[in-house]
Amino acid sequence: MLIKCVFNDKVCSTSDFTSFSSSSYGLCYTFNAKLKNMTDVRKSNEYGGSGKLELNFYVHSHQYVPYITEDIGMIGMVHDNTQFPMIKFAGRALVTGFKHRMTYAKKTIFYLRAPYSTCNDETPPIMQAMFNNYPDVEYVYSEDVCYDLCTEVYTYYMCGCIDPKQWNARSILLSQTETIIVAPLCNISDTCYTQAATVLMNSSILLEEYCSYCSQQCSITDFIVKSSMWKAPAAWLMDDIKNFVENSEILLPTDWSVNWHSHIQSDYLSIELVHESIFVENYTQTPAMGPITALSDVGDIK
Repeated sequence: MLIKCVFNDKVCSTSDFTSFSSSSYGLCYTFNAKLKNMTDVRKSNEYGGSGKLELNFYVHSHQYVPYITEDIGMIGMVHDNTQFPMIKFAGRALVTGFKHRMTYAKKTIFYLRAPYSTCNDETPPIMQAMFNNYPDVEYVYSEDVCYDLCTEVYTYYMCGCIDPKQWNARSILLSQTETIIVAPLCNISDTCYTQAATVLMNSSILLEEYCSYCSQQCSITDFIVKSSMWKAPAAWLMDDIKNFVENSEILLPTDWSVNWHSHIQSDYLSIELVHESIFVENYTQTPAMGPITALSDVGDIK
């Protein structure tokens, strides 16, 4: 649960976040995603600040379902405003009882379009069907997402169902009929879906047949993140956090009145996110030879 949100010394709130579904972590939230009804996103120098985002959370670990997970905390990642977050793979674990300071540097690679490469920015129908679940957010083509989705198509053809861990991406495009269906989930004990995924990824012929539309992205934005942390919360914050937890709508632990101090130390965490540099590292692919250069090198053509 969000206790406090501050961006460049201005208070922000839950309304500044958008939600998305992760197959591993359930309902997750993004700050500063690119929205369809907005022409721009927040800039790091907004309000004359340095781009610092401060977030305080309380995780209510007493409500965790027993035996489902062995860890307590949160997971987060820094990503592009239009990128669907692949938090299952790129997420960074955030442990409770600490303030996490994350500094980042941005790097972007631009690839040449046809005829120099096969890169693509067009969102295929199967991916658009997934993005339609998030009507307010302007997500763009992602090669990683594309391969996840085409794997589910192949799995459906082989097994009649899809990976149950991909419950958040059940809309698949049947190439034979060009129709989108909501695929059933395989039984977790069924080995067919894992075998199908392995077969697909190890066959260049099958990848060409089922994933031919999954081209390389024409631009890739990456964030290099460095983390450090302090012990938190400080003693002077304890009463404020206690009041927040007691005034929330979530039931308190049965031993709260006796052990509230211990519960806060176990369930509180905060994040300080700030860019390491205002400069963006850009790499742009350029053609080694164009039509004029080719004619010049070859010589006069009779």
